[in-house]
Amino acid sequence: MEVVKKGLRATIKGTDTLAGSVVSLDECLRKFVEFTNCEVGEAIGTITKNPAEFLGIADDRGTLKVGGRGDVTILDRELNVVVVVLGVELVV
Repeated sequence: MEVVKKGLRATIKGTDTLAGSVVSLDECLRKFVEFTNCEVGEAIGTITKNPAEFLGIADDRGTLKVGGRGDVTILDRELNVVVVVLGVELVV
């Protein structure tokens, strides 16, 4: 099936049937903090450390530690992405 992006929705082409979402992870983070009033650090853990542990890749991903991969996303005060570093490569 072909999927078409319409705003923040992905629908099956020629229909209004929802096929998925195209919302960005930083937008999800902002909404999570807004809806739950949790601390930003706690919210960030829910999208970094917890998924890495669930996927069994927490040895080098999900947290910053010696010997880890070193993926870093720098956010501004409004939790918008400013810079992304994957390993040693500057992406944004």
